[in-house]
Amino acid sequence: MIITQTLRLPTLEVVKANTYFETYTITDDEDNPVDLSSYDTIKMDIRSGLTANTKLLHTSSLENGDITISGDFNEVLTIKIDPAITKEWNAGTYHRDILFVNDTANLSTTLLQGKIIVINNITSL
Repeated sequence: MIITQTLRLPTLEVVKANTYFETYTITDDEDNPVDLSSYDTIKMDIRSGLTANTKLLHTSSLENGDITISGDFNEVLTIKIDPAITKEWNAGTYHRDILFVNDTANLSTTLLQGKIIVINNITSL
């Protein structure tokens, strides 16, 4: 099953030098799990603005291991970015979206969009 509706994500606050972590269970309009393994590419960009030509903060993907798929029906999407990466981020507001590509169906769609607020950490080791 291929889904095509773009969902707005809640604003996520990330403290610098902490693990970025979010997980979503993806279902269709009838609450059936969507098999995410049917997508050849799943990629998330975090950028300073709302267009592809704005400053790129980070890219997560299946290929680089930041994005994983799990669950009984491969319906759970998890994004995890290590603290070594987030410690390099400047405090501020950024935007993210997640692109899903199915080469067989010739489909490329952004299904999830939202903001990230990076906050400076106060306590450090």
